[in-house]
Amino acid sequence: MCKIICPVCEKQGKKSKVFSNGCSSTLMAFGNYHDKDGNYHYHDFNITTEYYECEFGHTFIRKGHGGCPSYPEYCDFKPEWEILSTTNKEDE
Repeated sequence: MCKIICPVCEKQGKKSKVFSNGCSSTLMAFGNYHDKDGNYHYHDFNITTEYYECEFGHTFIRKGHGGCPSYPEYCDFKPEWEILSTTNKEDE
């Protein structure tokens, strides 16, 4: 499990609780396998979009995919996530 931190609060030097407001994911097929050395690989190329809101009312959207369980020791399929947008209610 990864840490989820509100990017607006982080920029303001604050800490906050973050609540999940749901997610959606593409539904492409993918394969898992064990390599010749017995290491398990799980390369899920599906993109997940996650919606969050912190206790101060900031909202943000995170999009990406997780990495292979064998990353980084035996595999280069790394997790890739980006913040798509943020909303700061104090700016409205």
